[in-house]
Amino acid sequence: MNQDWATQSLPGKPLKGTDIPESVFESSWSFISATRDGLPGAVVRQAISALGYRELFADILEVPPSKLSRVYQLKQLNKSDSGSVLDTLQVFREASRTFECQDLVDGWLSVALPILGGQRPIDLCNPFEGRDLIRATMRKIRLGDFS
Repeated sequence: MNQDWATQSLPGKPLKGTDIPESVFESSWSFISATRDGLPGAVVRQAISALGYRELFADILEVPPSKLSRVYQLKQLNKSDSGSVLDTLQVFREASRTFECQDLVDGWLSVALPILGGQRPIDLCNPFEGRDLIRATMRKIRLGDFS
């Protein structure tokens, strides 16, 4: 099942500002396939251009921000990095759906929250467990559970 997901004619628009088809986030199988195949390094550049958070993506990829241009040139990221980038983009996608406004998303990501131990959501985006906490917090917000 090793498919080149980036060149497939997959349904759905790409994630805003990137070449990643929306279907990658709507289907677990597409997400897994994209992770296994490896994202093109250019997707990292696109994500940073669309979202900002250059330091976050450098941290996720374990490179200094000054070396990100080398990442952009890679034909494909390894599976681990691809999965981490996709999972982080999924958090941003969920935040956009939760707050429906990029200014609100950016504000929420940048505020220390008691439910997150006084940490800012953006500071918890790496590693996976932090992203999982952010998702759980957004689920509570969507359900109106403010405990």
